[in-house]
Amino acid sequence: MTREVCFCVNCTDTQIGQHIRVVGSLPSLGSWNLSQSLQLATTAGDFPLWRSSTLVAVEEDAHVEYKYVICDNEGKIIRWEERANRSLNLATAASQGVCPTRGPVAVIENFS
Repeated sequence: MTREVCFCVNCTDTQIGQHIRVVGSLPSLGSWNLSQSLQLATTAGDFPLWRSSTLVAVEEDAHVEYKYVICDNEGKIIRWEERANRSLNLATAASQGVCPTRGPVAVIENFS
């Protein structure tokens, strides 16, 4: 079953003229190609929370790996997260009660 995911990350490390991207193993996350990755946005009222403006379709049993990246407005890398790849499996998360078993899912994390 396909689920919709909204990626959200708290990050205070950005400056004016920068944004956050999610790059990862799914085609909708760029298949590890930063120029094709998912750009997140924030507002003055929401900062430091950055979120995807579109929902990403994810197969519930898919194993997804990804990272958050700070980029400038031209897409140049400022800083990758300094950690191992993040992973997401919605079936596992739902069975553990971490996310709902139906409907859209919001992934809310902290940049590290």
